Amino acid sequence: DAKLLVVQAIDSDGFVTDVDEAAAIVYAVKHGARIVNLSLGGSETSPIERRAIRWAAKRGVLIVASAGNGYEEGNAVEYPAALLQPVGSRGRGGIGLAVGATQLDGTRAPFSNTGSYLSLAAPGSNVFAAESADSAWPRADLPWASPGYYGWASGTSFSAPLVAGAAALVWGVDPDLSAAQVAGILKQSASGNGWNSQLGWGRLDVAAAVELAIRTAPSQRRAILGSHSR
Repeated sequence: DAKLLVVQAIDSDGFVTDVDEAAAIVYAVKHGARIVNLSLGGSETSPIERRAIRWAAKRGVLIVASAGNGYEEGNAVEYPAALLQPVGSRGRGGIGLAVGATQLDGTRAPFSNTGSYLSLAAPGSNVFAAESADSAWPRADLPWASPGYYGWASGTSFSAPLVAGAAALVWGVDPDLSAAQVAGILKQSASGNGWNSQLGWGRLDVAAAVELAIRTAPSQRRAILGSHSR
């Protein structure tokens, strides 16, 4: 029953300015968004981007961002992901979630960035999804009538919204959770055995995250949060 608010910050050529990104974040939060997904990024940040993210985080919003697709081009740190899960944090603490991509077998997708700012990972290779009319990705022949287009695409931009959707399910279990607690539950329930620079805390496990939110008492939630914040 989560409500979805779509804000277009990226232009028709696939570019976004820091001003447009910041305006989109502020617009979403002012219109009630508790989770903001940012399927965008680059190798630099700016004061206005940092200010918008801090502003949203102080209002209890969970921000989720793609960690980047540049592993084979040098694996540079990407922002805003590294503003959410800081470089050197090894998946602990932070004010949001930086999400990498996995392949169908659960291993890291070859394009997915690695590093000490990775929170967790989610499917991002050959994802079946809606496409724009001018998309270059492979398009599917649908067995049903549709005014839109669907096909397969890859990237951490597809992984991040899966985590954002899982966060909405966790928050639906208990609306009184804080953004940090929701992030902690998603990390704690991920498939990894500890943190690593390839997949963070592991691959997203939606069912396990919801189950953990259901069965943990408030005191236990604080312990979960603490285990990821030291």
